[in-house]
Amino acid sequence: MQQRGERLVHTIDLETLHDIAISGRRRLATLFPSLEQPSENLGDVRWRAHIGPQQRQVRRDQVAVLHHALEGAEAVGKLLQEGININITLMFSLNHYEAVADAYLRGLEKWAAKGEELSQVASVASFFVSRVDTLIDKELEKLGQRDLKGKIGIANAKMAYARYLTIFSSERWQQLERQGARPQRILYGSTSTKNPDYPDTLYIDNLMGANTVNTLPRKAIDALMDHGVIASGLTANLDEARRQINQLASLGLNLEVLTQHLQDEGVEKFAKDFSKLSDAIAKKREQFQRVPA
Repeated sequence: MQQRGERLVHTIDLETLHDIAISGRRRLATLFPSLEQPSENLGDVRWRAHIGPQQRQVRRDQVAVLHHALEGAEAVGKLLQEGININITLMFSLNHYEAVADAYLRGLEKWAAKGEELSQVASVASFFVSRVDTLIDKELEKLGQRDLKGKIGIANAKMAYARYLTIFSSERWQQLERQGARPQRILYGSTSTKNPDYPDTLYIDNLMGANTVNTLPRKAIDALMDHGVIASGLTANLDEARRQINQLASLGLNLEVLTQHLQDEGVEKFAKDFSKLSDAIAKKREQFQRVPA
């Protein structure tokens, strides 16, 4: 049941989405429909390396794979070296981000070595934000510490962007850029405000920067249009962000361990949701097949 549903999820309406994306790209630099991969296979690097042939069936050069970090960073590089566009998602950790950015560069280098056009390849690294505060705020409450509440998610995101700026200004990157490569943009996800005590544009005003994407629900967009602050928040107060992360460590809270917990939890939730969706589509398909023509 689930496998049949997955095949439907992977193919239904992708050609329509492709046409919409092509139209949108006349106005936007990049616009790709995403093909979700079954989350229960995320730890299987061998399986990830075989996504490519499946992806080519739905127009490899037009459709982005939605791919989860980080166990398969090696496979990310392998897919990119085949010219397959990837959204590497569900990242919370700075170490994970660096590994994914490196995989992007390695993939481009191998794609270029084949004589292929680098401008054909697009990718985003999706870094989640508000969930970090949701978890860490609870840990801070246990310690009776309130000064850092609602601050670590943004500090963590700023540190990721600082690493982005370093990686994508390096000589290694400049060599690829001269061949037409596009930077792997950071996509900030989980940016709606979960805590009603925080400003509703907290994860918008502070996460603006060049070559980034912020995925906002309608309510957040309305808040931005009404009273958002348009400024490059990601490069502001970096020393303060570093101080906050160091202060968190001084309290005995290991950010790397906590973000790994968020990723493990997130993968489990993705797997359950994907399975439910696949089963629902398969059941609906069977119902239609039983209806007389």
